[in-house]
Amino acid sequence: MANHLHRFVSGGFREERGTYILDQSVHDSRCTVRLGAKNELFSLTKWGGKASLVFGKDDDWAGTVRCAGADLVLAPYAKERSRYVFRKLDGDRFEYDVVLLAEPESNVIPIDISFPEGLTFYRQPSADYMRLHRMRCDPSVIDSYAVYWKERNGAYKTGKFCHIYRPRITDARGRAVWGSLAITGSRLLVTIPEDWLAEASYPVVVDPVIGTPARGALNTIDWYDEGVPVPFGLDVEMGLGRFTASEHMAGSCTAYIYAYLSGGYSGQAVLYADDDGVPGARLSRDETITSLDATMPSWYSSRFTLSEDVGEEQIIWFGYNAKTGLATYYDVGGTFKKMWTDTYPGVPELFSDTGDTWNIIMSAYCAVNPPATISRMVTGSAGVSELRNRTLSWKRTLCDGVKAQRAIKRVADTVRTVANGCGVQGESDESVGIIRRIPEAVLVSFAVAWRRSLARLVKGKLNADRSISRKTRISRVQLENALGTGGMSRSVHAAREVAGVSAALLSRRHSAVGVNRYCAGDAGVVCPVSRRLFAVRMVQTLCGLREFFHFRRFLGKEELVIVSRVTRELEIRSTVV
Repeated sequence: MANHLHRFVSGGFREERGTYILDQSVHDSRCTVRLGAKNELFSLTKWGGKASLVFGKDDDWAGTVRCAGADLVLAPYAKERSRYVFRKLDGDRFEYDVVLLAEPESNVIPIDISFPEGLTFYRQPSADYMRLHRMRCDPSVIDSYAVYWKERNGAYKTGKFCHIYRPRITDARGRAVWGSLAITGSRLLVTIPEDWLAEASYPVVVDPVIGTPARGALNTIDWYDEGVPVPFGLDVEMGLGRFTASEHMAGSCTAYIYAYLSGGYSGQAVLYADDDGVPGARLSRDETITSLDATMPSWYSSRFTLSEDVGEEQIIWFGYNAKTGLATYYDVGGTFKKMWTDTYPGVPELFSDTGDTWNIIMSAYCAVNPPATISRMVTGSAGVSELRNRTLSWKRTLCDGVKAQRAIKRVADTVRTVANGCGVQGESDESVGIIRRIPEAVLVSFAVAWRRSLARLVKGKLNADRSISRKTRISRVQLENALGTGGMSRSVHAAREVAGVSAALLSRRHSAVGVNRYCAGDAGVVCPVSRRLFAVRMVQTLCGLREFFHFRRFLGKEELVIVSRVTRELEIRSTVV
């Protein structure tokens, strides 16, 4: 793309048509962040634009954009008391700083947002809840929002669109405090503690962080509100989340779960039908048990097969059966159930509901495996270089070869007749021997070694004809007889016809001339020229069927022999057919 349309700038941004693009979570759940548009602060899109979230959707955000080191700075014309700084933190997170240059009119900063129906904002646990249940997490997760799309699994993975973390607020003296977030309707409200703001020194920086990975943000939980938090996971249990199938599901599926702890963990993905709002009968089969002993945090895969098709928009329950335990992340939201499976030898056929339900979205998803495709190559022949490839063309080539071989018997009589008529009496015995040996060698030339021996045989016979001058004298004598017997016009015509064929096959010009005279003279002595030429042309046409042998270099050597002896030319071509 031209530089004015697409060029990279500092900080991982690229400029495209006057806006700045940031690609996040490229190897997980790709998200495109667009900054600097005239009528918005910034926007996020996923899954080919099917889901999007726009911040600041009005004309108040029009302004200038400039690069400041690794940052992009937006200065809206209508907001003289504030600046907005965008900064990439890593491949899964970026922050936008709201820089207050002077005391704002209110301690609440409103930002208009717009999003399609189907995007849900799940508020994460408050600070009071975390203290009550003695749970620990990153402070930015408290009172944050996990944003999920209505469709899950398949291309949507866990369905997580983004995570809007709680903002950290800092003034010019380095004093810091946590702000709070609230989403009401189509507005995101960032609230700064009023008493803290009253004593702040400007500029004041409010820096919300947005994450874009597919996994959740929490990894500890107090299952039964006992004040005993544990790492989130399953211990000889089966946990299932309720989903709506985003596509038709059938056959083999691959499941993924995000694991981050090592401890001899293992599990298998399972899928159940819905039975009036709770998991019912087991739909998955052949569930592979995979190691979830994570030496490093990552997505771990396993497979299963569906016993029956799942229709699009059908309610299903998907999750994992922990054989020796598993540990993963989650977000608050959705519907989750679990049951003990320590007394089952395998995966239970029916889910045993205990009545307990949690608002949990576990970091796991499944996708239907695409049908296997077989790439087939069909060609017209199978040459020497194709013997290693097992293609469908081999069978067809063999059939064509058999048909071609059947034609040899019918052509043999014609070949012998022309050979006997066109051959030189002094050389006839040797020519007949070559004629008989060459077809046998050609017919068994499937092996590469046999083909090479045939080439050496033909070359040896060719080298045996050392006396070019003797053949030339014989040709002249036969030519004179032809002129007296068959008529000068027909003999010259025959000479020209045969010379045309010979000259196209030979690499040396003087050899072609010798064969021209030789063939023309002999054709006039033995039989009418027209009949002999008809036989030559018919054999030449039959010899053009090279679909089975298709050996161009080999044919070149045969045709060289043809120049030396017409009998060879006729017999070899009939054999190749």
